[in-house]
Amino acid sequence: MEHETENLAHLDETGTRRQTVREHLLGTAALAAAFAQPFGGEEQAALAGLLHDIGKYSDAFQRRLRGGAERVDHSTAGAQVAFRELHQPEIAFAVAGHHAGLPDGGSRTDTPEETTLYGRLRRRTEPCAAWRQEIQLPAARRPSALPTDGFTEAFYTRMLYSCLVDADFLDTEAFMRGAQAPRGGYAGVRELLNRVKAYVADWNTTKNELNERRSEILRACFDCGAQGRPGLYTLTVPTGRGKTIASLAFALSLAAAAQKTRVIYVIPYTTIIDQNAAVFEEILGSENVVEHHAGVECEV
Repeated sequence: MEHETENLAHLDETGTRRQTVREHLLGTAALAAAFAQPFGGEEQAALAGLLHDIGKYSDAFQRRLRGGAERVDHSTAGAQVAFRELHQPEIAFAVAGHHAGLPDGGSRTDTPEETTLYGRLRRRTEPCAAWRQEIQLPAARRPSALPTDGFTEAFYTRMLYSCLVDADFLDTEAFMRGAQAPRGGYAGVRELLNRVKAYVADWNTTKNELNERRSEILRACFDCGAQGRPGLYTLTVPTGRGKTIASLAFALSLAAAAQKTRVIYVIPYTTIIDQNAAVFEEILGSENVVEHHAGVECEV
């Protein structure tokens, strides 16, 4: 039967709808490229999307998908192609870790049983050469303006990884649902800036020294942000002078002027995160604020 000769990436829960590996790779590549475009990584993100599941072209994976019991490593093959043939270590890291998380690099002496990138590069993978008949790999360049220091390289690799993981999940989700999941619906940066302006519009109606100082600080933040010049800025303001809202006004003004689409507000301590998130939700609407907490234990 024709279906039995297709290389499939996914079957829906009923087993009646099928997504080919080629369809999944192309869909993931397109999404990953779109996610990476703001930081100039679209070419490498698209290439990662095309390589991430080429291991699913193996007969072993096809048997597994159709009910077989054998476990199949379908991500190592793409990492090996990225590293050995294309000399793209950033992509190799992202592809190798798109299910289990970014691996450690390890060393060239690692054995195939180890989970480091070098260990996985030495593994014998299931034959999956059929991908070469269906997928044409484009040239992919690292952003030319990206510095080459180790920290930047590591951060950039994590950004590519994030784009690939999100794209893989979303393309798979859309297939399993039979349609794109409802997402979005949040306001744009300029609309959010207008909400801040509306919120502070009456600060000058109550004439006292505190409100006058708050208004002065707020105007300075609006004006500075509106110049649209990214960089490092400081805001030194005593407690009670409205720096939470003033800093939000600056961030949104700068984002709007520089045509950015997101503001990431990074602050220490859970209590302060809770307090600021509550203020932002009151001003901007809860649908426009994503609150995230991360705890780190640091031993000195």
